[in-house]
Amino acid sequence: MATIYAQRINNSGTRLWGDYGTLVPPDYDFDFQMTGHSMIKARDGNFVFTWRIDSVKSDMSDQARFIKAQKLDGNANKLWGANAVFINKNDD
Repeated sequence: MATIYAQRINNSGTRLWGDYGTLVPPDYDFDFQMTGHSMIKARDGNFVFTWRIDSVKSDMSDQARFIKAQKLDGNANKLWGANAVFINKNDD
């Protein structure tokens, strides 16, 4: 299982978001592959992260693909809720 951690480091090299950073997406409770990670610094100075999830049930009977996004402020607060927001969702 893959996940995304973000870390902010100041000019002196000090880690500002703890020793290991902050977990960006929620902790998912299903089998999945996470691909297509992306991050930009927004015009407002916050950070926007996106990722794609491909989930598959163990018997291959159901598959879902979706893209989610999360916005973090300079203190690693999740601005778009604990579960992030859907950009799109495709259920097969």
